[in-house]
Amino acid sequence: MESRAREGDGRERQLSDSALFWRSDGRKVLALESVENLDRRHLIQRPVLLKHQLRELSQVRRINRGSYVLLHFITPLASSSTPIHVTRSHSRSWSVGSWRRPPSYARGHIKYQQGVRARGSRKLHMSSGSEERSTAKMTMESKEWHISAYAPEGIPTSDHLQLRAAKIPVAAGSIPDRHVAVEMLFVSVDPFLRSRMTGREDGLYSPQFDLNQVVTAFGIGRVVESTDDKYAKGEIVIGPFLPVAEYCVVPSDFIIRKIEPNGDVELPDYLSCLGVPGFAAWLGIEVLGEPKAGSNVFISAAAGGVGMYAGQLAKLRGCRVVGSTGSDEKVTLVKEEFGYDEAFNYKKETDLDAALSKYFPDGIDMYLDNVGGKMLEAVLNHVNQGARISLCGMISEYNKVWTEREGVRNLLNMVGKEVRMEGFMVGSPSHLARFGDFAQQMEGHMRQGKIRSKHRIYHGVESFLESLQSVFSSSNLGKVIIQVKPQ
Repeated sequence: MESRAREGDGRERQLSDSALFWRSDGRKVLALESVENLDRRHLIQRPVLLKHQLRELSQVRRINRGSYVLLHFITPLASSSTPIHVTRSHSRSWSVGSWRRPPSYARGHIKYQQGVRARGSRKLHMSSGSEERSTAKMTMESKEWHISAYAPEGIPTSDHLQLRAAKIPVAAGSIPDRHVAVEMLFVSVDPFLRSRMTGREDGLYSPQFDLNQVVTAFGIGRVVESTDDKYAKGEIVIGPFLPVAEYCVVPSDFIIRKIEPNGDVELPDYLSCLGVPGFAAWLGIEVLGEPKAGSNVFISAAAGGVGMYAGQLAKLRGCRVVGSTGSDEKVTLVKEEFGYDEAFNYKKETDLDAALSKYFPDGIDMYLDNVGGKMLEAVLNHVNQGARISLCGMISEYNKVWTEREGVRNLLNMVGKEVRMEGFMVGSPSHLARFGDFAQQMEGHMRQGKIRSKHRIYHGVESFLESLQSVFSSSNLGKVIIQVKPQ
């Protein structure tokens, strides 16, 4: 039997009864056979890692109720020959994974190769490690952070995040094929983690953490054991979905690269200058903003993980750069260490229009927004003709429901001044394709001493809650990182 489903562009495709995949307009689409009572609440949007590239399910759409569901990937897969396997556990939970072999069943649950889970299915090996196997001959005591309740408003507290103990089997005979056991060394604490703890999808549309599961983040670890020939004991690796824990077992596809430690680049730099913050700054300045020499550039949250690099990149392009920060100490930091021409403390200079008039008498040509709200509104009163605004984040709005966020009332200025304002996500396919260019350029700047970093290091996995809370205060200088274990 065959059914027809219509793509977003209006063309029709044949769908057979079996699970299938095909490529259209650069997107991969998957059809599930005879899926009933399935919607976005059951198959939640989850990050997917295929061929060492980040992917994310962008929407779940029902076609002919009770018949087919299409999963649209926001990006083409690395290869049109990479299939996706869909199967169902005995509890009728659906899961998606990179196909390697037919799933093996044991006591009603699926052995996942990819580690992506539908809500309601059994725990993954990466999630807690609390399920001990009878074959385990070696286990490690590990502390790990779980989300116990969503925090739709305010900063998460111990009511939402809890530290728990677990035993992680790390012997080769106790972990699945193509997995790695990792001892965590460093964990990146980034503002976007907050958006995965709200219990809702808006704003950044980040996939939410599942309740009572381990929190994941970008991290660096040392391989303790491996069942994948690509990774050996003792190697240092980095991945975007590593548990905030002391030890973990994850699919090897969760590892995006090995790191060769050397004296030129410290390990924390791979989570800052050469990681997501540096990449975000590079995209905002070099790709979207493209300010010319002599341009007036404004960076909000200038002393943060993105801001400190954005300002330095703009200076390397010959721009005049001004930043806003939340303390006098940070004003000194960005001017003396990061080379900003001027900076101001928005908590003292509370009249933002007056402050921007003072520091930008000739107007603003390019703005990298990390704050949103009142700051963005004030900037729009001072933009020049043809100005560009790169929307990287809006940290002032992360802890509010959308109805309580600051509205921007002067968007009409964008029309009259012909302003181009564009938001961006570092994980989008068009930007990921530029990561190699970024890494090469940024590492070159670092080796030549043209880019400097500032890290706020917290020690021990126990400090995760404190470090996350600090991101939304004015207490931190630079990029927040947890050193889980001594190197």
